[in-house]
Amino acid sequence: MAADTTTATAPDPRGSGAGAPVLVIDEVGKRYGGVQAVDGISLTLHAGERIGVIGPNGAGKTTLFKMIAGDVIPTSGSIQLFAKDVTRIGAARRARMGVGRTFQISNLFRDMTVLDNVRVAARGGSAKARVFWWPQRANDAVSNRAIDALAQVGLHGRRDDIVSDLSHGEQRQLEIAMALVGEPQILLLDEPAAGLSAVERVTLKQLIEELPAPCRSCSSSTTCRSPSASPTASCAWRTDGT
Repeated sequence: MAADTTTATAPDPRGSGAGAPVLVIDEVGKRYGGVQAVDGISLTLHAGERIGVIGPNGAGKTTLFKMIAGDVIPTSGSIQLFAKDVTRIGAARRARMGVGRTFQISNLFRDMTVLDNVRVAARGGSAKARVFWWPQRANDAVSNRAIDALAQVGLHGRRDDIVSDLSHGEQRQLEIAMALVGEPQILLLDEPAAGLSAVERVTLKQLIEELPAPCRSCSSSTTCRSPSASPTASCAWRTDGT
């Protein structure tokens, strides 16, 4: 995989007293039998940064993101999160450490409301993740977090609509809200602009650039057709908790 991690990089907010990086990938590779899906990728992400991972279809961008998230274990190399080696640690533990993500293919409950989708995501990341028989109250902590996340992505006004009634671009915005509601420390956005129109790409680009202060570092992966597409590549966004 030939990856360009120099585009879509936000201005460095760290100053001269920057701390240790929050994500370090060192010569990571993944082989499936005789196929080398990812070969020798290295990158470093600090709090406050956005990094774009750009390449053609089949270059291994999604595989790289799966290795960062813990869905796939690398064949070679190492991954550190917050100065801890997580190379062999699975996705559930990495999620608890603060890794959030969206997916290349939408994963939404299309027959439920926009708000209920985010509620499910919020509860799924809590200690009550498996207690789904409890009633969901309109103004409890989970609902308030879900409403706040929808406001961050511009969907507050559509919270009572059914997901299948949303445009493709709005469904992408909803996926980001579902990731944000878990208050991740690093946010991975896998090709969030896939299938969007030119207008929807502009909206998504602005959304990513205006993510709130707790989400100020981003790394992305996309198949780029123009320079303007690179800021909406797949993203790993470090939420600055300090």
